[in-house]
Amino acid sequence: MPSTEDLALQGDDILLFEDESVTARALSQTSVPWRVLVVDDEEDVFMATAFSLRDSEIDGRGLELLQATSARQALELIAHEPNIAVVLLDVVMETPDAGLRLVERIRAMPGREPLRIILRTGQPGYAPELDVIKRYDINDYKTKSELTQGRLMACLTVAVRGYHQLVRLQAHQRGLEKVVSASGTLVTQRHSLQSFAEGVLTQICDISECQPQGVVVLRKRERQPGETQGQVVAAAGVYRDLVGESLNQLPEPVQQCFAQQLGGAVGDIGGFKTVHIRSSGGDELVVLLTAQAPLNDVTRHMLEVFAINISLGLDNVQVFQELEHLAHHDVETGLRNRLGFRRGLSAKGAWFAQVQIDELEDIRGTLGEQVTNQLIAEVGRRLEQGLGEGGRVARINGDRIALAVPGSGGDALRQRVLDLLSQPVAVAGVEVRLPIAIGWSEGAASVTQAVDEAGLVVSRLPTGRQLRCGDWTPALADEVRQRVRLLSDLQDALAEDRIEMFLQPQLRLLDERVMGAEALVRWRRRDGTLVLPAEFIPMAEQTGAIRSLGERVAEKAVLALASWADPVHRISVNVSIRQLEETGFADWLHTLCQRHGVANRRLRLEITESAFAQDHSQVQDTLAALVSHGFELSIDDFGTGHSSLGRLVELRFQELKIDRSLVCAIETDARARKLAAMIVELGRDLGVEVLAEGLETPGQLLQLRDMGCVLGQGWLYGHAMPQADYEFRHGLA
Repeated sequence: MPSTEDLALQGDDILLFEDESVTARALSQTSVPWRVLVVDDEEDVFMATAFSLRDSEIDGRGLELLQATSARQALELIAHEPNIAVVLLDVVMETPDAGLRLVERIRAMPGREPLRIILRTGQPGYAPELDVIKRYDINDYKTKSELTQGRLMACLTVAVRGYHQLVRLQAHQRGLEKVVSASGTLVTQRHSLQSFAEGVLTQICDISECQPQGVVVLRKRERQPGETQGQVVAAAGVYRDLVGESLNQLPEPVQQCFAQQLGGAVGDIGGFKTVHIRSSGGDELVVLLTAQAPLNDVTRHMLEVFAINISLGLDNVQVFQELEHLAHHDVETGLRNRLGFRRGLSAKGAWFAQVQIDELEDIRGTLGEQVTNQLIAEVGRRLEQGLGEGGRVARINGDRIALAVPGSGGDALRQRVLDLLSQPVAVAGVEVRLPIAIGWSEGAASVTQAVDEAGLVVSRLPTGRQLRCGDWTPALADEVRQRVRLLSDLQDALAEDRIEMFLQPQLRLLDERVMGAEALVRWRRRDGTLVLPAEFIPMAEQTGAIRSLGERVAEKAVLALASWADPVHRISVNVSIRQLEETGFADWLHTLCQRHGVANRRLRLEITESAFAQDHSQVQDTLAALVSHGFELSIDDFGTGHSSLGRLVELRFQELKIDRSLVCAIETDARARKLAAMIVELGRDLGVEVLAEGLETPGQLLQLRDMGCVLGQGWLYGHAMPQADYEFRHGLA
């Protein structure tokens, strides 16, 4: 039975099989002829070959023959002519193996892998071995006598089709490499949607090998009220000025294209090539390119793969944009946050302000968190509208809003801010007139410095319900620098243990017996001078250094108690609200006393009336924990704060301290005397001790004894003194 090849060669006819992987229809996309190089040192052979192939076509394309009479000439032609499909090569030329050596050189040339080689020889004895044919990818071997016209066309047809299929595969591979490279770059891109869309447009033009001329339109699945159905996010060529325009503002041909139903990932609509990229959330990018040459199957397939792969990039960009928005905006109000306020903003030539909305906690407790956030957002939006494009507004803290005002219109814009903030704010169906404080700063070196300076101005403004305003001044700057130096020196004093405990005696008024002492902190400089508490305690409370100070005084008090022989002598130490806000403070203090063998009740803890009344869960939990550990509590400065009588009932305490302001006025002011008497009576009714501090005169002592006050301390009985002096005076050393 004859083989398929024999059947194909019978009668010198060429048979094209419809079931071949590459058909004539698929290959005949251009009229450019196939180029065939005939390499033979005999001129007659070339002439005979040209005569045999005259007017021949393979898959609808003619043949163009090139001639080389030596291996060297053939190599030069192949090096400079990239589109040679087939080489008809004589084995024996200058030397018996010149043809085989040329094959070796051809196969070593980059970019010539698809070229097909057919060996011809007039001497059958020079046929190459089978392993040589395999090694050098020789596609066929024939003697010249075998290659009749029909057989020659059959060999060339197979070789040309093999060449073209390899070329297509290479193009496919290059396209895939482009897709992988483009997709990898864009999928991991962390920039704006516009830069992502510009990258998509560039890569599509590169893959399709066309000039960049078109638009990229973003169409959202869900749109806000009034939002357009599409917007140009990137453009090139004649359309480059359309970026930012809505779909209904685009040229009529582009609008008509979007009016039609978009099919698959790649299509042709209304004179445009379209690439359709969908995100997982339903948003889509539609790329429209002005139609040039038709897309071939390979390019179309590449663009389809690209569109599918790049959809992940669109998801990433949208997620990144959302995260970036969250990073620069306050979630509760939608206003910029501190980071968004500083972004791209210069301090040069601008006014900055901080606006503090007072009494927000009361509003929050009355109307709720959501309404309070709406109120802040409304104030912010009102300021944004009033300041216009030149201004900037941000929520930088719970009750603080920052402003940036261009210096050119500073005075007028500052007045506009005051006018805007003086108006009531409508929220939850009611109008609220807010107590507001404003601090201004100009000429700072940075935005951060300007905002901080404005905030310091706000913190120094007096309280009140009226609109209050102040400016950053050189004097205030000097004060801040001094406070910074003081804080730095305080940290050094803590590290070098130059914080000392002074003690002021507390006596029973009836027999003037010393019951204990209050521990008062003193800071000794390196030169031996003392810094009094009034100079550094407020700064320590504002910065948080009060925690370290409080711990140091508590440690010194416990060590003193542990060294005294008197088992009932006590020390009172002040506890700040900052310490009460720490979750482990009660356990730490309990462990400290147990470590040194001191009964907890001997360390009386003085807590200000305002701290005692704090409606703060952690403060309340800490106070309850201190009581459960057996510590005795003293409410300091009673009568000057706003404690709740309910709190006096809820939490067990052992002492009320009448504030020194009442004690000082007790001889001359009937109201002060009456209030002090009420406190003494309240203590008696509650079964707790009452201690009057600031006791300085015998007249004050007489009044307090008549009221029934039990304890007192003050200069009448002694100033605060170093621990060693106190121990010596009271026999504790």
